[in-house]
Amino acid sequence: MKKKNKKTSQKKRKPAKRLDPLQAEMKRLQKETGKKVNAPFIVHASPLHEVPKFPTHTHGLDRLGLPELFMNAFSFGPEGTCAKLNDAFDFLSAESNASYLDKIFNGEIVEISSSQLHPKSNESYTYCFREVSHDFEAVKQAYPDSFNLGSRIEDARIVQLWVKGDDFVLEDSYYFGGETW
Repeated sequence: MKKKNKKTSQKKRKPAKRLDPLQAEMKRLQKETGKKVNAPFIVHASPLHEVPKFPTHTHGLDRLGLPELFMNAFSFGPEGTCAKLNDAFDFLSAESNASYLDKIFNGEIVEISSSQLHPKSNESYTYCFREVSHDFEAVKQAYPDSFNLGSRIEDARIVQLWVKGDDFVLEDSYYFGGETW
């Protein structure tokens, strides 16, 4: 009877898969919500029929080392505004665009074209980004309980996205009592 060589009879173990931070966060969110997750963050929007509205905003980007994002709820409606925030995440999280985030964090207003925000876009808008303080009324409306799904919003940086020319969304007074038409 032949003895088995221990080295050849043992199955080789596959090396453990290392998830990048985005994949790990998506997996965590999927487990937490029990739903399929397509992004490592959540976009929170007011229902279409609800007025006044709160700004459409993200939860969870700060856990990835990115700023939380928000946009005026009436810009493109709930679905359109959510799509713009997803596009903004894709744009700002790309390594090739790190200089834009640096400019925003240094107090600059950054302007980009529709085609930069979404390469397949046929829009002709200019989108603007700026960092805002936690005292800004829109931030208070978007994050009223001071928590950001497991992390303290006070520790997060917040960036506003808006369409150039919609300067009224830059004022606290627009957000008092919620957004209305």
